[in-house]
Amino acid sequence: MKLCCNAAIAISSFAIYLAWCQPARLLYPQKWLYPAAARHFFVAVSEITRSIAGVMNSICQRNPSFGKCFEKLSCAQFIKLVISQIPSETAA
Repeated sequence: MKLCCNAAIAISSFAIYLAWCQPARLLYPQKWLYPAAARHFFVAVSEITRSIAGVMNSICQRNPSFGKCFEKLSCAQFIKLVISQIPSETAA
Protein backbone atom coordinates (compact mmCIF):
# COMPACT_ATOMS: atom_id res chain seq x y z
CA MET A 1 0.00 0.00 0.00
CA LYS A 2 1.48 3.33 -1.06
CA LEU A 3 0.95 6.08 1.49
CA CYS A 4 0.25 9.69 0.60
CA CYS A 5 2.87 12.34 1.27
CA ASN A 6 1.11 13.64 4.39
CA ALA A 7 1.03 10.15 5.90
CA ALA A 8 4.75 9.70 5.17
CA ILE A 9 5.51 12.98 6.90
CA ALA A 10 3.36 12.01 9.90
CA ILE A 11 5.01 8.60 10.18
CA SER A 12 8.50 10.06 9.87
CA SER A 13 7.73 12.75 12.41
CA PHE A 14 6.41 10.20 14.88
CA ALA A 15 9.49 8.01 14.44
CA ILE A 16 11.68 11.05 15.07
CA TYR A 17 9.62 11.91 18.14
CA LEU A 18 9.95 8.37 19.52
CA ALA A 19 13.71 8.42 18.98
CA TRP A 20 13.98 11.88 20.54
CA CYS A 21 12.09 10.70 23.64
CA GLN A 22 14.13 7.51 23.91
CA PRO A 23 17.42 7.75 21.99
CA ALA A 24 18.22 4.13 22.92
CA ARG A 25 15.61 3.08 20.33
CA LEU A 26 18.15 4.05 17.68
CA LEU A 27 20.56 1.34 18.82
CA TYR A 28 18.37 -1.30 17.16
CA PRO A 29 15.80 0.65 15.13
CA GLN A 30 14.49 -2.45 13.33
CA LYS A 31 13.70 -3.99 16.71
CA TRP A 32 12.63 -1.01 18.85
CA LEU A 33 11.87 2.09 16.78
CA TYR A 34 10.23 1.01 13.53
CA PRO A 35 7.89 -1.59 15.09
CA ALA A 36 6.67 0.94 17.68
CA ALA A 37 5.86 3.46 14.94
CA ALA A 38 4.25 0.73 12.82
CA ARG A 39 1.98 -0.31 15.71
CA HIS A 40 0.94 3.30 16.24
CA PHE A 41 -0.09 3.77 12.59
CA PHE A 42 -1.29 0.19 11.97
CA VAL A 43 1.11 -0.32 9.08
CA ALA A 44 3.92 -2.74 8.28
CA VAL A 45 7.44 -2.00 9.49
CA SER A 46 8.52 -1.71 5.85
CA GLU A 47 6.13 1.25 5.47
CA ILE A 48 8.00 3.08 8.24
CA THR A 49 11.36 2.85 6.51
CA ARG A 50 9.75 3.57 3.13
CA SER A 51 8.10 6.70 4.55
CA ILE A 52 11.34 7.96 6.09
CA ALA A 53 13.22 7.29 2.84
CA GLY A 54 10.46 9.10 0.93
CA VAL A 55 10.78 12.16 3.16
CA MET A 56 14.55 12.11 2.70
CA ASN A 57 14.07 11.89 -1.08
CA SER A 58 11.57 14.75 -1.02
CA ILE A 59 14.00 16.95 0.92
CA CYS A 60 16.75 16.16 -1.59
CA GLN A 61 14.52 17.03 -4.54
CA ARG A 62 13.53 20.36 -3.05
CA ASN A 63 17.05 21.18 -1.83
CA PRO A 64 19.62 19.63 -4.17
CA SER A 65 22.48 20.72 -1.90
CA PHE A 66 21.27 18.15 0.65
CA GLY A 67 21.33 15.34 -1.90
CA LYS A 68 24.99 14.51 -1.41
CA CYS A 69 24.55 14.50 2.36
CA PHE A 70 21.54 12.20 2.44
CA GLU A 71 22.34 9.71 -0.32
CA LYS A 72 24.49 7.52 1.94
CA LEU A 73 22.42 7.84 5.12
CA SER A 74 20.24 5.06 6.46
CA CYS A 75 16.85 5.95 7.90
CA ALA A 76 18.23 5.65 11.44
CA GLN A 77 21.18 7.90 10.60
CA PHE A 78 18.78 10.47 9.14
CA ILE A 79 16.74 10.40 12.34
CA LYS A 80 19.92 10.87 14.40
CA LEU A 81 20.83 13.85 12.23
CA VAL A 82 17.41 15.43 12.70
CA ILE A 83 17.46 14.83 16.46
CA SER A 84 20.89 16.40 16.74
CA GLN A 85 19.41 19.62 15.34
CA ILE A 86 16.64 19.81 17.95
CA PRO A 87 17.73 22.18 20.72
CA SER A 88 17.82 20.54 24.14
CA GLU A 89 15.53 21.86 26.82
CA THR A 90 17.09 24.61 28.84
CA ALA A 91 16.37 25.50 32.43
CA ALA A 92 14.20 28.57 32.85
